[in-house]
Amino acid sequence: MEWLNPPAKFSEEHDIIRAVTLPKTDFWRVTHYDFTKQNAHFYHIPVRGDFELNVTVRGDYRDNYDQAGFMIYADETNWIKAGIEYTCGVRNISAVITREFSDWSVLPLAVPSDLVHFRAVRKKESVEVFYSLDGINFTMYRLGYLSLREEVLAGMMCASPMGEGFSVEFEGFSVRSI
Repeated sequence: MEWLNPPAKFSEEHDIIRAVTLPKTDFWRVTHYDFTKQNAHFYHIPVRGDFELNVTVRGDYRDNYDQAGFMIYADETNWIKAGIEYTCGVRNISAVITREFSDWSVLPLAVPSDLVHFRAVRKKESVEVFYSLDGINFTMYRLGYLSLREEVLAGMMCASPMGEGFSVEFEGFSVRSI
């Protein structure tokens, strides 16, 4: 695995990756905020074809828009990031699909939780995004177009768009062909 934009610090022990984000980091393109940023932290591997990605995320979210989850990246104008995003004092399930312009969907967690499990399933050009509070029962909350590109980068993402940085922990990251 390798970093696109390494965080302030990180460690890797068994299947747990800990990171501390740098301030003013994000992945975003144009829509609503009229800026483009590509400086958030993304720890990734190349993946070919159809696959399932799984990761569990825990963060010490404290500033508006602090976020952590996974990312599937075709290129700088085509990517998906999804996970937890802290907005207005609430931990939300969040997903951004970018195809030249970023969109954003956000939904407060039905039950506040420090630990959330995420799954993404890529089939051809589409990606389904799921979350779970127990690691067993997953709920789909987003389906979107990514790219027909055979190889993409897949991994863990974290950012602090407005804040001074926060600590995040990723556990059980896995990618398997389907």
